[in-house]
Amino acid sequence: MFINYRKAAKCKMVIFATLWFAGLTLIGLSGLAMDELPHQEFRFWAMMGVGLVGFFTFFWSFLGFIFAAIDYAELSK
Repeated sequence: MFINYRKAAKCKMVIFATLWFAGLTLIGLSGLAMDELPHQEFRFWAMMGVGLVGFFTFFWSFLGFIFAAIDYAELSK
């Protein structure tokens, strides 16, 4: 059975780019929510948690995209 590794690397790049955008969106929207809320409320701290999850998603999906791009470049030679 033939496995097309270049296509798999492309699909990974698309998935990681989508996750990167989702993480960026979480960071931005939680930052806007935290700007409007007083820091004594639970909702502020919940949004800080959402922002941390967004940062985690942003960072690791960026690394995943880089590694998928490296795989694609190596397989395209």
